[in-house]
Amino acid sequence: MKKRAELIVNLSVLKKNYSLLEELCPRKKMIVMIKANAYGHGDAEVYSTLKECHSLDSFGVASIEEALSLRQRTKCFKKPLVVFSDLFLKENGYAKDYAQNKIIPVLADFPALEFFLSSSDCSGIPLFLKINTGMNRLGFSFHDVKKLIKVLKNHGVSTIDHIMTHLSDASSTNVSGSKSRQQTNLFTEIKSLLLDNGISIIDSSISNSSGILQGLVDDETHVRPGLVLYGPCSENLKLKWKGEMVSSLRTHVINSFNVKKGDEIGYGSSKCDRNGRAYVLGVGYGDGLGTCFSGKTIPLPKGDATVVGRVNMDMTLIMFEKELDKFKSSEFVELWGSDQAVFSKFASSGGVLSYELLCGLSERVNRLYQKCSRENIS
Repeated sequence: MKKRAELIVNLSVLKKNYSLLEELCPRKKMIVMIKANAYGHGDAEVYSTLKECHSLDSFGVASIEEALSLRQRTKCFKKPLVVFSDLFLKENGYAKDYAQNKIIPVLADFPALEFFLSSSDCSGIPLFLKINTGMNRLGFSFHDVKKLIKVLKNHGVSTIDHIMTHLSDASSTNVSGSKSRQQTNLFTEIKSLLLDNGISIIDSSISNSSGILQGLVDDETHVRPGLVLYGPCSENLKLKWKGEMVSSLRTHVINSFNVKKGDEIGYGSSKCDRNGRAYVLGVGYGDGLGTCFSGKTIPLPKGDATVVGRVNMDMTLIMFEKELDKFKSSEFVELWGSDQAVFSKFASSGGVLSYELLCGLSERVNRLYQKCSRENIS
């Protein structure tokens, strides 16, 4: 049944994109990021689609709440879930939930580390540590290493299961001598200090999506792909990424009518700047298409269109730059499709990141999951 607005998620393309990442990262294990509902695509569906992939080690989420919700909805414990930021180890009995649900916290400060190492509730959970090499959000810094070693040894810990850091400028065009190189060099130095002090390291990771495309994956066991798995990538890296958009967004035409230059439309009585035909689409900021697109020219598969007046909660009015055959009422208009470059242009036309556009899609946008080729989507 067709809905007012639909995000069509092609799971075959998702698997194809994953295979492309494997080609870029041979002999690497993957921690696939599915936070924020898999960047709007549906975390349960992405989990179920990729969980059998040989190179997939685990899935990454932002919070313990995301992890527990996913476990409850899928009833599946095939792969570990790694919580990257909102741990709440001490609160609400969550420490036991980690152990019981195959969930791993990434520890980034001494209070969390001390609790983790001293609490029986955390017994048996792998030790994952975040190192701050320049992102300056979370993690143990270079100046913390001596204390970190002391704390680990005081608790009889001689092995770190996984140590990681996060790149702040991985999409930069200047990789050689860049901030990313500085971070990777510092990360290597910190690992060496740990090893020299009798702390062994089993696994490690640095590269996010842009890091993978930049080839910053040589010395670590794992990579952590995020947005790029779903299609989009930074503009300056598009030549290095052959993946397609996993999703396409379409919405139906509610109404259409002829307008004249100077006619007033919608909130604020915005004036039309030319004669033509206006189309009322069933999508608005209540669905995730923000008011930042108001008055902007957006690329659509049918041709460039201008958003007329303000985007409102439930509707957006557009006029095509070139006159087309009239759309019928209830006919679907595709807002973006398989071309990631066009999607990126769509996002930038509204001055938003690709992340924002996808993650902002609300629950009332119906998700339609396809395992077939795009040509068979009707």
